[in-house]
Amino acid sequence: MKIIELSAGKQSLLEPSVGCIGYFDGVHIGHQKLLKTALKQAKKLQIPFSVITFNPDPIEIFKPCSKHKHITDLNTKMELFSKFGCEVVYVINFDKSFCQLSPDEFIEFLNEIGIKHLVCGFDFSFGYLAKGDTKYLLNSKLKDFNVEVIGPVNMNNEKISSTRIIRNIIDGNVNKAIKLLGHPLIITGTIKDNIFFSDLCVLPQKGKYKIILNNREELVNIEEQKFEINYMDSESVKIELVGNVNN
Repeated sequence: MKIIELSAGKQSLLEPSVGCIGYFDGVHIGHQKLLKTALKQAKKLQIPFSVITFNPDPIEIFKPCSKHKHITDLNTKMELFSKFGCEVVYVINFDKSFCQLSPDEFIEFLNEIGIKHLVCGFDFSFGYLAKGDTKYLLNSKLKDFNVEVIGPVNMNNEKISSTRIIRNIIDGNVNKAIKLLGHPLIITGTIKDNIFFSDLCVLPQKGKYKIILNNREELVNIEEQKFEINYMDSESVKIELVGNVNN
């Protein structure tokens, strides 16, 4: 899988592809429907399947003073994209220059990077102040690609969303969060002085949980989104949060 970083400005014309666009925090079951739809269309058109995503999270540009933790870091998302058959990931540097693109300039940007068929969620928005939406995209005469909009994916009569999953993780409903994700919950964090914490990813506020670190199961007590573990110091380490011990 190729990873190509992009910024605002004129792009060199890239290889035609079917693109699937979004921030994809958690790459949950709802996101997976988009990815599977794009993969199917790419096979039909016999061109590569690409994912178009953003780094950092756009909210960090609009609300820079707030702390924003996520379900998955960028590297974990890349691993998941690859598992779903993605051949190219376009990582857009979402800085102040990019967020000032008008909806029409954003569409021209997608033309320039070779998108021939775009798959997006029903609530996708784009362009300066999020003035562009799926209706704008579908009706645009500037685009050189088809657009396919995917509706909400529900579980228990509620939309599956990253916000819902984050809420469940923080509240300690890890088993439920994993069910909504549709894959293991991988947390990227730091171990210092036998304490695991993460500045990137959400952890439960408190409780007893089973984790896997280096193929070894551990039971840990989480307090204030950190826990004690007997392990060497590491700036970046991944654990799998398996679930609640008492559930």
